[in-house]
Amino acid sequence: MLFFLMSCKFIEKDKIEFKKNQNEKLIAKNSNNNIHTEAGEYEWIHEFKTDLGDSLGDLYIKSINDSIFNSLRILSKKDTIYKIDNLDFWNVNGIDFDIPKNQENFYGYSIRLLGESHVVLSYYRNKGQNIADDLTLYYESNKKVFEIMMAP
Repeated sequence: MLFFLMSCKFIEKDKIEFKKNQNEKLIAKNSNNNIHTEAGEYEWIHEFKTDLGDSLGDLYIKSINDSIFNSLRILSKKDTIYKIDNLDFWNVNGIDFDIPKNQENFYGYSIRLLGESHVVLSYYRNKGQNIADDLTLYYESNKKVFEIMMAP
């Protein structure tokens, strides 16, 4: 069952507010932890944790079919701390990773591996027929931010 902000009150722990610079507003959260925003429906996938078991944030995806998604959010308490929309990658510091926008036939991503504080994504083109290099999104504990791992 989906609860709408206008029709009922949330308990404080259930409120999630997107940062103003993300241009997105939470509309609802349901009992399965899935969320609905102005950008659409997002399915709860996983809670990231530190080595000590403290929560780093929750992973949500917006699916385009059973295994592929084109939008991802990591929410920590009340804030969006990471988002991917098609070829745009943002963290709390701004643009995190830049995929050239002239990528022909972008299709989406799938989760290849899910860890305590990271996720490995496969990048698809041509309606899911071609897979490019994997991307690792991880929590950089020294910077206290999620980011794409860059090759040395």
